Amino acid sequence: MTAFLVSVGMVCGGLVLALAAIHLSLPMDHALSVAFHDQVMLEWLAAICAAVAAGFAFLAFDRQRALMAARHAEDSFRDLYNSISEGVFRSTLDGRMISANPALVRLNGYDSEEDLIRGCNDIATEWYVDPNRRDEIHQMLLEHGQVTNVVSEVYRHNTRERIWVEESTRLVRDERTGKPLYYEGNVSEVTETVRRLELQGHYDKIASIMSGCLFQYRVRPDGSRCLPYATSGLYHIFGIQPEDANENIDAIRSLVHPDDVYRVVTAIEHSRTTLTPYQCEYRIRLLDGTEKWVFAHSVPEREADGSTLWHGYIVDVSERKRSEARIYELAYFDPLTGLPNRTSLQERLNRVLADDKICGGRGALLYVDLDHFKELNDAKGHHVGDMLLCEIAERLRACLYANDLVARIGGDEFVVLLDGRNESAPDLEERVEHVGKQVLVAVDQPVRIDADTFQTTASIGAVLFAGGVHDAEEVLKQADLAMYAAKGAGRGMMRFFEEAMQVEAADRLTLMSDLRQALQQDQLALHYQPMVDRSGRCIGAEGLLRWNHPTRGLVAAGDFIPLAERSGLMHAIDAWVLKTACATLTRWARHPRTRDLQLAINISPGEVHRLDFGDYVQAMLAESGAPANRLVLELTEHVMSDDVDTVAAVMTKLQDIGLHFALDDFGTGYSSLSRLKQLPIDTLKIDRSFVQNIETDQSGREIVQTILSIASSLRIPVVAEGVETELQAILLKRLGCDIFQGYLFGRPAPLDAFMAALEGEHSASTEHDGPEAIIQAM
Repeated sequence: MTAFLVSVGMVCGGLVLALAAIHLSLPMDHALSVAFHDQVMLEWLAAICAAVAAGFAFLAFDRQRALMAARHAEDSFRDLYNSISEGVFRSTLDGRMISANPALVRLNGYDSEEDLIRGCNDIATEWYVDPNRRDEIHQMLLEHGQVTNVVSEVYRHNTRERIWVEESTRLVRDERTGKPLYYEGNVSEVTETVRRLELQGHYDKIASIMSGCLFQYRVRPDGSRCLPYATSGLYHIFGIQPEDANENIDAIRSLVHPDDVYRVVTAIEHSRTTLTPYQCEYRIRLLDGTEKWVFAHSVPEREADGSTLWHGYIVDVSERKRSEARIYELAYFDPLTGLPNRTSLQERLNRVLADDKICGGRGALLYVDLDHFKELNDAKGHHVGDMLLCEIAERLRACLYANDLVARIGGDEFVVLLDGRNESAPDLEERVEHVGKQVLVAVDQPVRIDADTFQTTASIGAVLFAGGVHDAEEVLKQADLAMYAAKGAGRGMMRFFEEAMQVEAADRLTLMSDLRQALQQDQLALHYQPMVDRSGRCIGAEGLLRWNHPTRGLVAAGDFIPLAERSGLMHAIDAWVLKTACATLTRWARHPRTRDLQLAINISPGEVHRLDFGDYVQAMLAESGAPANRLVLELTEHVMSDDVDTVAAVMTKLQDIGLHFALDDFGTGYSSLSRLKQLPIDTLKIDRSFVQNIETDQSGREIVQTILSIASSLRIPVVAEGVETELQAILLKRLGCDIFQGYLFGRPAPLDAFMAALEGEHSASTEHDGPEAIIQAM
């Protein structure tokens, strides 16, 4: 249109110039002509002006039409801009929003474009979850001018909800200089798509690494079957690729263990007819002979053509089944001997007792406990003890009928359950006697382990039950009581349960309760028995524990120490004994007659094995001020267990501060001589059992002689316990014994009585021409 107006102007200007030239070229004498021409020129000018006016009018109309068209186009663009579902934006290079369409406003959680522009000042930090993401996109735009379909995690700006978007952006540059001006582009939310892809990715990853197999299984109305879908786990379980299984589903079915086929088929058919979930655990046998346990679970649905389609999974549960088998073995069988354990015995016994209540049947229980097993185990080690237990278990099995049971319920405790439902009471009792004798003989046979031969005995408690009058715990308790009666009667024998045993057990329980009170009420006491040298001079004493019971009177240690060991009171008792001995030594140190005496006390083996025993003794000595070199700790051979090196280290630590150690009851344990050198022992004490018959028992004298010879070679003094007669003292002296202790030289007495006896020692020795005079005369 502009070009048209310029053309009209140029034409009009040309006409004006032409008329002017004509006018100037006319002669002066032609005035009339000039007038005429002037008239003509005016007419031409009027025409030209009219033409120009018409051109301008046309120009104005055309411009108006163009403006209307542009406004219409702009309205159409604005409608499109506002209505499209994708967000459209324009932003500055430094990350501020310039404009945004309604879709982008909604995506960001705002109500208006103005709110969005005011609220978003830095796209990098306020829009992207990873602020570095905008720098990455900016770099791509500088290199390529645009980016397409870039997916980023952003915040829904106003709510800070994390969403995923896909954006396409271009960098707008100045057309003349090429300088970057701003960004513009479009954005759409793809959160659901990303999440579906993530879920699919997780699903694919799980399916690829899971030990089991996801599958679909279809049975058509005509009975044909196929496997439309299966993950790679199918191969790991069955050794068959999914595509091969789809073509030949019978290849999988043929692997089902023959004994389980009916159960599997029945479960599938039930699921198909009832449309209830299919669930089955069964065995498969692979082509190489490997047997596995698998578990399958699936949910059926009926399809339009009448087919049934199951969606499910199958997993290899072989390890679980093996674990269950191991758990069952551990729960019901002894891992060492393979015999049923206590739980298994109780369940079996309860079943027998339940049958007895119904039909009045009979049965018997034999409680078998090995004698002195702990001493053997401590001396030779658990390896030897375990092998002995396994051998005894096999021997007990050989003594029983098919319906009988033998179980190991503790360390060296076995129980034999005899099924006597088809026997009369006399016949069952006779069989108990017979089986008991067989067990005693079987246990008593020598056992060869490695290069050594061992022999032990058993104590058996037997109980008969009938008519459902007992429960399992009661029967076991009665058999246990009878077994302890057998041990008390000398071991190596069998005793039947009697009601009196229950009374004695109740008495022991009462005594145990009283013992707890004794510690709290200071009822314990030490009585002191002198130890004398070859000349009869008292060189020390042993502190023997006594219990001043309020109703029973004075109770010796042998009558309550076993109860203390069972009830866990030995630590408290040992602590009391040690504290009392330290107080006595402190008192003795203040008197010339007693300051050089040694005091020996008994310490249980369990105390020495405590990690803090050495520190505890040192602390007790320091607190009391007692001289350590006057205290002797007497230990039994039980201390020589597998951790003898640890015990030796503790003993050496205490010896370094002056403490002494004596090995009590020497010669009664198993092979303790071989370990004697490993412990820092200062004194050996010969057990009273060897001294009592020394006058008449030649073998007893030989044992004493052997002990004295060993002690002499090790340069260790020997104390003979239980010396009661002058002849015993003479014989021990001749054999080379150095120190004596027993009733012949003094009975255990309270501290004050013991010290009073020391004051009258000289007069007593002159008035009594006893063993001292005989020994001196030898």
